[in-house]
Amino acid sequence: MMEHGPYTLKREEPENGAFPRNPYSTPNKKVAKTLVITDLKNNETKTIELSENDFVFITNGGLVESTTEGNQNTPAGFNPALKKGSGWDTWNRIAAVDPSFG
Repeated sequence: MMEHGPYTLKREEPENGAFPRNPYSTPNKKVAKTLVITDLKNNETKTIELSENDFVFITNGGLVESTTEGNQNTPAGFNPALKKGSGWDTWNRIAAVDPSFG
């Protein structure tokens, strides 16, 4: 894959993706037109234009980041507040663009 020149986000935070309902999107396939990211090193936001031939893979980390440790006698605690850039925050912003994401 690397020989095809993929753009990978490292130390960058996805801000938003535009998944408009368009002829290329189906219930099983979503097509993004843009990806807005923030470079965490210099806090610059940039927009990447996409075509229907581009692939976007979003790995939003472990979604247990809002929990604490538990044990056999105490359930893990839960903090429902969303932290900017967290996995749940990223997913929440994607779902706001297209409700089929949940």
